[in-house]
Amino acid sequence: LLKHATAILNELDDLRLEIQETNKHRENEVVLSMQAASQLLPAIISGLRKAHPQLKISITQENPDQGARWDVGIQASRLSVQTNNSRTVLKENILLALPSEHRLAGKEVVKLSELAGESFIGLQRGKPLREISDEYCIMAGFTPTVVLESDNPATIRDLLELGLGVCLIPEITWKVKSSERMRLVRVV
Repeated sequence: LLKHATAILNELDDLRLEIQETNKHRENEVVLSMQAASQLLPAIISGLRKAHPQLKISITQENPDQGARWDVGIQASRLSVQTNNSRTVLKENILLALPSEHRLAGKEVVKLSELAGESFIGLQRGKPLREISDEYCIMAGFTPTVVLESDNPATIRDLLELGLGVCLIPEITWKVKSSERMRLVRVV
């Protein structure tokens, strides 16, 4: 019994030393998983670098490895979150982006149900914003017809500027503005 107990205690000592060594190498590193609000990334990084100039920062954005370790994750959710490990840090409205010549472009507010049958541009299935958009459309009584989709928000913004469809977009984090070719409208 003493032989086995000694082996177990030695393994625990080795494990403790390994954890200390790993933590020593990670003291100046933070891993961010940005699954939403990517337009806010420069401000987040700038603030981190000002407060901690020696900090090494790693960022994952597109397709996170489900088993990957990260220190801070930012993602979209339709509901407010408040748990021991999660916080709602930003609430924002969802706007409708549509071509300037669209029949609804002159309105200040559009009922979501008025978009039934429209050609939607959106993020690919599985992306949080896509799930939120689909959910809102279903609550309004229709399934959106997505004719163009991408896994990259920048591509979606570019497609919107070309007037190739309508899209539900976050008001703050996507930093999209009305332009000569595209209009942003409030949705109810």
